[in-house]
Amino acid sequence: MMVELEIHVAANLYAMVRDQHQEMRARIHATITDPDLQARMLEEAEPDVRARFRRIATRLMQRSGADIPHTPEACHENPDRASRDREHAVPLALIHDRILGLRRGPRDDVAPAPQTVDDIAKLLTHHIRVIGVTRDQHVALPASMPAEWQWFGDPMARYHGQLQIHEDGGCKHCGQNAIG
Repeated sequence: MMVELEIHVAANLYAMVRDQHQEMRARIHATITDPDLQARMLEEAEPDVRARFRRIATRLMQRSGADIPHTPEACHENPDRASRDREHAVPLALIHDRILGLRRGPRDDVAPAPQTVDDIAKLLTHHIRVIGVTRDQHVALPASMPAEWQWFGDPMARYHGQLQIHEDGGCKHCGQNAIG
């Protein structure tokens, strides 16, 4: 489980980056009159905010000390293990778009975008989950959440029917539970 302090530090960082990004967008709109230049500047700003958000998420997982649950095929103690990847249960791009207040689909209309640091912390606590998978499993997984999935629903919904995750017995190689 992620440490509450780490979650709140990350939530504060996310809020600051989001606010800086929104301020920069407002300044571009207010000061640049050429629509082509304005569009280009807004386009260039997007990868920067996403990279900053990804660094925050990576540090959150590293600093939280959370075990990375895994499938037995990806276990470090499995002698037949293929190379291992980390897969975010809810894609980071979806979480980051939510924090930025970008609406990408019908599920975004159900719950309001997080406004406060506490709202962001709740979003992170519920949705930031990482699982260890093999590279082959990673490639085969759907890139997005199922159409019926809603915010604060099952963050592991993308795996149902795709991976054999042992929730009750743990990994046969190391005994670690697949879901933390």
